[in-house]
Formats: sequence, structure tokens, C-alpha cells
Amino acid sequence: MARVRVAVYVTRPSGNGPELLSFAHRDFPDAGIQVPAGGVDPGEDLETAARRECMEETGITAIRDLRALGVDQSPHPATGQDRVTVFFHAVIDQTAPDEWRHIVGGVGTDDGMVFDCRFAPLAEVGPTLVDGQDGFVDQIPAGRGWAPADARDLIERLRSQSDRTKGLPASQGAVLLERSGQVLRDLDRVTVTEIGSHTRASAHPEPSAGAVDLSSGNPDPQLLPDAERLSGEAGPVLALYGEPRVLPRFAEAVSAYAEEEGMPVGGLLPLPGGLFAIEYILSTLLSRGDRVAVESPGHQGDVLLLRSLGLHEVPVSVDRYGMAPEALRAVAGDVQAVLIRPRAQNPLGAAVTPERAEELRAALAGTDALVVLEDHCGPVAGAPFVSPVADDHPAVLTVHSFSKWVAPDLRCSVVTGEPFLVDLLDRRRMLGGGWLSRHTQSLVTAALTSPWAREILQSARLHYAARRSALFDALGAHGIEALAGSGMNVYVGVGDEERAVTGLAEQGWLVSPGRSFGDVRGGIRITVATLPESDAGRLADDIAAVGGRSWSR
Repeated sequence: MARVRVAVYVTRPSGNGPELLSFAHRDFPDAGIQVPAGGVDPGEDLETAARRECMEETGITAIRDLRALGVDQSPHPATGQDRVTVFFHAVIDQTAPDEWRHIVGGVGTDDGMVFDCRFAPLAEVGPTLVDGQDGFVDQIPAGRGWAPADARDLIERLRSQSDRTKGLPASQGAVLLERSGQVLRDLDRVTVTEIGSHTRASAHPEPSAGAVDLSSGNPDPQLLPDAERLSGEAGPVLALYGEPRVLPRFAEAVSAYAEEEGMPVGGLLPLPGGLFAIEYILSTLLSRGDRVAVESPGHQGDVLLLRSLGLHEVPVSVDRYGMAPEALRAVAGDVQAVLIRPRAQNPLGAAVTPERAEELRAALAGTDALVVLEDHCGPVAGAPFVSPVADDHPAVLTVHSFSKWVAPDLRCSVVTGEPFLVDLLDRRRMLGGGWLSRHTQSLVTAALTSPWAREILQSARLHYAARRSALFDALGAHGIEALAGSGMNVYVGVGDEERAVTGLAEQGWLVSPGRSFGDVRGGIRITVATLPESDAGRLADDIAAVGGRSWSR
């Protein structure tokens, strides 16, 4: 059987046109000039393989705009082994010198080799590439507006390559790509950068002194319940092995809170943090290779987590009311799980309305996919929790996170829902961590039940809403319709994302670029949790000056 491979053209812009990343073997100069390339591991999708090869062979970890250019079928020049190689193009999304030396990592035969890497003009490097790697250089665009190829186009192109018959017949290669787990999926969208690189872009200039950080996503510390007071009310907890792992008063407080918010309870399991809970659910209830529908644009930590678990993300478009019903309907029968944030969605601040919920319930009707609802802003979100899942759906779990509105360092979440599924999670938990600290449970109980703490949460909800509204109105005065439906963020469209983020940094505002969340339209996320209402007008003026525009889908 033919070996499936990837090859990646990584470019960066320059004043003289695009520059291409290439490398040469320090100890084997006869190997010639190459671009990152290699085989796809078992169970690995093509996108992940392309990113891994870049990282292993050059040290580049952050790339964006990953797109497929074509498929080549030709044998290995030395061994004659049949090969099917998918060629990609991507743009570097981190700073890099013109030249550097890299020691290859990984577990393959290249491990420990020393590669001399460099960026040089595409016209200079392209013709020098060996092993047929120059075959699709002419398809690398000079600008940003090129048309990507999707899976079917590539496979049809492979079928039509009748002149490349030295190895596997073209039609057989197409079948291999269609039937393997290494499917060319969704290559016409901007994909996320790798771990640690999907936050503020490293290429942006250092902020000016006294810059206001509106990129962190943090809550306002002044709108959190006082930790010492909570600890005093929680009191000392001396719990030994064998005692109840969930404090009865904690279970009662969480159940009462969930019912107050309109969420079904069922089973209940405390875990250390919201994303941890999502990871725990997916790793326990799904299998490697399963497909998970996620919001797009959305929280890119989800995507990185899925890939680390061997799961495949299926992006579903999002507007101001959450997942688009038709987009969800199109994939609902082909995924094993769906991950939804019904309010304070990141980055758009989307909040599901009753009308949208009915449409989403219809889209999920007749499926048995596991639906995970994550609620991280809770009572301070500024919008009610509206479940997009029918009451009789067979598998629904809700993750309640307390980090944004009790304390980020508390590391506490609760999973509620179908008792049988919660019990499975609990049994799995007992094999490892066992239980969540009962002292932590006591702190959360105090935050949920103490009258003074509830007053602070009510105040936080009103303050966050006022700060969203202040910026929303100030932008509206410039004719810019922002998204500010719920949560702690406001989302604004921009014509040139890099110019907007850089320009605002120069004016003393740090914001998050939309590409960090998979937004292909261009936008910026602004965390307004600590933004004084009096500063909204000045920020709106600066946003308008860097090309702010209404974001719509």
C-alpha cells in the first residue's frame, strides 16, 4: 500500500514578495534543499501531520492559513516505495530569523539530525527543491486572496493525473485518501496555531508603557467574592479517606443554583476546572478518531485538546445567537459529540435565544451524539441559560465552571446531567484523582449561598453588562455594530487584522486577534471586564481609526 505523506510550503511576506522556508542537512549536503515533509502517522489527520512536520524539522510551531494545494503520486527516488503526498501551503504566525540551525525532534529516523533552516525569496528557492517538492511551488499565492482546494477537488485532481503512473495507480490513490482516516477535511478555513501560540501574536510590537490589557479574558478582581471572607465562612474541613467525596451541602447548593438557572441536574460530579472537565468527558466517553462538532469561531483550546486526544474537530459556524442551525444539521449525523457554549460564547459573546434553541433542537433531533454544554460565566453572563438540547436527548452533560465568577485559581467545576454518564465519569475518576478537595467544595458552597456573595455576583452582572453596552454604543456612533450579547467580551470586525491589533497596541490597547479563535473574516476580541465606561469612547475612536467594521455572518 502507498505511504501517505504531507509536504508543507511555509512562507512569510516581505517587501520583495513571499519568502519560502527551506532547510538543508548539515551533515548530508547531498540530500539537497527541502521543505518540511514526511509520513502521516497511524490515526493522524493530514492537518496535524503537516503541523507536526513543520515543528519537528524546523522548530516552527505557529502557522496559519493552512491550505491544500494538490496531491502528488510518485515513488520514493531511492527505495521505489509507492507514495501519495498532499502538498500544503501555510503562512508563518511567529517571528523567526532569516537563518537558524535546528536539531530534529520526534521518534523517526531524522531524530537528532541537524538542519540549517532559512527563509529566502520564493523565486530563488523554489526551483532548487529536490524530490519533486517543486511541483506545486507555482501555486503558492503572492497575496492573501487565493482560492483553496477542498477534499473532493484534490481527489478528482489525483484521479486525473494520468501522467503519474510510476507508483500506485491514480484511481487507487484516490480511494486510499477517501477511505483512510487521513481525510482532507475543512482545508478552506484558517486553522489554529499550535499550543502556546494561539494567544497574542508574537509578531506584534511591545505595548507602550501603561498599556491597557484587554486581551486576557480575565474577570475584574474587584467583582469577585472576597477570598478571605469566603474561607472564613467555609470554615475548616477535616476530611479523611473513606468519607463522602461530595459534601452534602455542596451538592445541595450546586443543585439549587442549577435549578435557579434553569438547568437540569441529574447526576453531579465536581472536577478541577472547566476545560479539565471537558477533557475528562471526551477522553472517557469517546474513542480516538471520533468527530466532535465545535463552534467556529470559538475557543481554540478546545481544538488543541481534541487533537491531543486523537479526536477530530468539525467546525460549525456561529453567529450572535450561537451555532447556525443549518450548519449543525449538516454535520449532526456524522459526529459523535457536540460541544456548545450556550451563553458568553468565546469570542463572540453569543447567547442562545429560545427561538434559536428550538432550531438547534430540531437540528439534533434523531441523533444520539453526546452533547456537552459548557457554562463558564454563570450568573454574571448577562443572559439566561437556554438549553439548545431537547429534554429527551439521550446523552447530555453540562459543565458548570466557577473560575470566571468566584475565583480563577479555585479550579472548580461541576458536571451535571444524565446520571448513568455521570456515574461512568465518577467511576473513572476514582481510578485516578479520586475527588475534588472538600475545602474547595466548601468555598464554592459559601459563594453560592452567602447573601453578601450573591450581592457581589449580581453587581458583577450589572457592571459587565454596562461595560459591554458602553463600548457597543460608542462603536455604534461610528457606524460599527459590534457583538456584545453576553459575557465579558466585545467582538469587532476589522478589515486588516494585523494592522488593527498592531495599531491598537501602539495606542496602548492590547486586544486578541480573531485568528486566535479561527475567525477567517478578520476581527478582534476585546475583554471589557475591567474597562471603565469612561474609556469606551476613546477606545471606540481608536478602533474606528484602525479599520473597525461590523462583524456579521
